[in-house]
Parts: sequence; structure tokens; C-alpha cells
Amino acid sequence: MRKKTLLVVSVYRVGERIHPIIPELYKISDIDLLKVNEMSSAMSWYGTIDPRIKFEKSYSQYFDNVFDRGYDGFKNKKIDIDLSQYDIVIYDDVRPRYGLDKVYNIVSNLGIPMVGSIHGGGRGYGSGDYDKGIGKAFDYLFVMGNMDVDVHKEGSKLIKIGIPSNDILKTYQKSNDYILCVTNFLANHWERLDSCPLQVDENYIKKLGLIELQREFDKKVVFKIKTRHNNPSPQDDINFMRSIIPKDLDYEILMDVEDDNLLMSNSFFVISPASTLTFKSIQQGIPTVLIKDAGVLGHFWDYKGLVDLNTQQIFDEIERQYSSDKEVDFIENTIEGGIDFTSIEKCISGIKSVLK
Repeated sequence: MRKKTLLVVSVYRVGERIHPIIPELYKISDIDLLKVNEMSSAMSWYGTIDPRIKFEKSYSQYFDNVFDRGYDGFKNKKIDIDLSQYDIVIYDDVRPRYGLDKVYNIVSNLGIPMVGSIHGGGRGYGSGDYDKGIGKAFDYLFVMGNMDVDVHKEGSKLIKIGIPSNDILKTYQKSNDYILCVTNFLANHWERLDSCPLQVDENYIKKLGLIELQREFDKKVVFKIKTRHNNPSPQDDINFMRSIIPKDLDYEILMDVEDDNLLMSNSFFVISPASTLTFKSIQQGIPTVLIKDAGVLGHFWDYKGLVDLNTQQIFDEIERQYSSDKEVDFIENTIEGGIDFTSIEKCISGIKSVLK
């Protein structure tokens, strides 16, 4: 008899890392989908391209039932789904929000395992999120790799799955089209954070040395700015970026993109804060320079390409990486299946072990 899974999706940029497991999961289990928070149709998309449309087109065929329970989920509602029919609940985050603590309490009492997913390369690293979610939003936790196991307390509750959404990178050809500059917190409306005090302002852009890099390599600069729910508006952020970028720089600004794998694969090199997005270029062996204090350090604390916001250090690191091999040791320790792009396989194997 086939198993039955309830997949809970809440935040696209968190959950997209595990979405590609859905076709393989369907081979061993029927799947129902529960949409809450930003994945709910009640939430108006706040960026330039709504990625939920692509999600629906790619995966709707695999779901028997779809439950859309709004932005707050079950926070102020009773559970109206028969949870006893499921063999496992998989949640795309770790936080007991949107009333998912109620879901956990019910399935826990029924002896049904609930699996959470590490939040990201910053928040998810360390025991903070684990401690908040264990026994409240999950019994087991999907983590990226050995680095997570080393810092968490309950190794038997951790399932190393790497980054399933990156497996497809093995099919992409690198084209070296542009210099990619990924940004994090923009100075037009963000207060400084202790965990990442550097904001993107005119001084930040200047110290990246993009004018000099463009002259050296004759490549357009593409800025990828982050979509955030609490942005004042996407256009405000785009206008702010235009106001701080040098006028003589040949550049383009992107927010949401149809295919972030293609965006990374086409990069000549990448300059970014610490971000899970940059695992894509690192896994592909594309030179990737990370700026200290511009993002939450997380999984990148021992990454060799981490430098200060200093033009010469950035130049030196780009040169070092072009004369070096792929960061194999870092990838192997951080991303399960990251070298041979087998993270989906690792994830499905982990799910099977919990179902037993």
C-alpha cells in the first residue's frame, strides 16, 4: 500500500530548495499540499515575478489535494484536515508559525513523524532554530550536510539532504556572460543588524571595485537584489540602486528571475554576501567572493573566498580562485551530495528511513 505525505509550503525562497524532490517523492507516496503564509493565494506577491506560478506548473500534477489556508494558516483557525490519513508530514521551514504547532501536536499524538527543513545558510546554521522548532514544528530536521551535524545536538534527528534544487546544475553549461553582484540589505530602508552590519549604499558599491573589474574583463555587471515581503516596494529598491551605482557602469538590475540556476551558471564570477544562492556558483566552480558582514555568516564561516569589503582583497580573491580548483573540501563538508549533484537521492533516502 502506498504511503501518504502532507507537504507544507510556507516561504518560497526557503522551500524552493526541496521542491525538486516532489516527483521522486511521488514515486513512493501520494502527496497532499498545504499552502500557508507566502505560498498561500491570499498573499499578493511582492516582487517582480511570482515564482508560485512556476511551482504550480511544475508540480500540481503530483498533488491529490491542495489545501490553501491563508497567510496565517491555522493560527486563528481549527485544523480542518484529517491528519490521521498521513504517514509523514514534511514542512519547508523550522519555525512553529502559522498554527503549524497545532498540526505538530496532532500528528505527534498520532505517532506520525513531522520533518522540518533548515531555514537557510544563515539562520539555519547553529542550534537556535533547531531548539525553537524541535518538539513544536518537527521531530526530524532536513539539514545540508556534515557542518550542520557538527553544531547540532541531536545527530539522530538530522537528515543530511544537501540542496536538492541544485542537482539540476549538472545539466547547465557555464557561459561567463557577466559579473554577478548579489545584494542583501539595502540602505534605503533597513536598520543595521549586529549579524550583518554592512548595508548596500554608495560606499559599499564603490568598494566592490566594479568599474575597475568591468574595465579589466569587459563584462556587464548584473545586480541581483533580494525580494522581501517587507520591502516598501520593488520599484523603490530598484530606484535606490540606480541612485548609488556609478553612472559610467554598464549594468542591469534584476529582482525575481525565472531561473536562478541559469542566472548563476551564466556568471563570469560572483560577488555576494553570505547567501545560500551562492552555493550554486560554488558547486559549479565559478569564482565566488563573499563579503564579510554583508550577510549572516552561517555555513560560510570557513569558506576561503570570504573577504572584507576591500577592493584589493576582492581583486586578489578573484585571481586566487581563477588559478585554483573547485572548493571540494568545503562543498563535501557543507552540502550532502553537492559534488556529484545527488542531493535529491539523499533526501528521498532520508525520507524512506523515517517512514520505516
